[in-house]
Amino acid sequence: MGATVTVLTQIIRERGLTLAPEEATVLALGLFEDTGSFTFNSTTPEDFEAAAFLRQCGADLNVVADMLTRELTAEQVSLLSELIHSAHTYTIQGIDVCIATVSVDRYVGDFAVLVHKLKDMENLDVVFALARMEDRIYLVARSRVPK
Repeated sequence: MGATVTVLTQIIRERGLTLAPEEATVLALGLFEDTGSFTFNSTTPEDFEAAAFLRQCGADLNVVADMLTRELTAEQVSLLSELIHSAHTYTIQGIDVCIATVSVDRYVGDFAVLVHKLKDMENLDVVFALARMEDRIYLVARSRVPK
């Protein structure tokens, strides 16, 4: 599956449960986020079926669009710049794999969005990004190739 929400949606459907429109909207938000608004190569037909089900349950796509469409903050732009400068690409079994790292003393939201932007901006096939923020380490990986 391209999204965890797709698995949850299948369970909800199998059990014959009903969703309130607000619940469907929250699940749709997760579905759009996990699939990159259905643009990630890992998106499956089941993800589209989950979206159709959530829409039938009253998911509000205006709310989803408002939540997903956001400009980068100055902190995010700075973090993205650091990711770009730290990026190193290695060829592993014929596949170019980029590894990028950053370290900041504070939490900066939407790290996964920044990694996706890095992948798109640099036209990377595979990227692993690690960030130390405060006392935690975050790992986000993205790929355009099925391997």
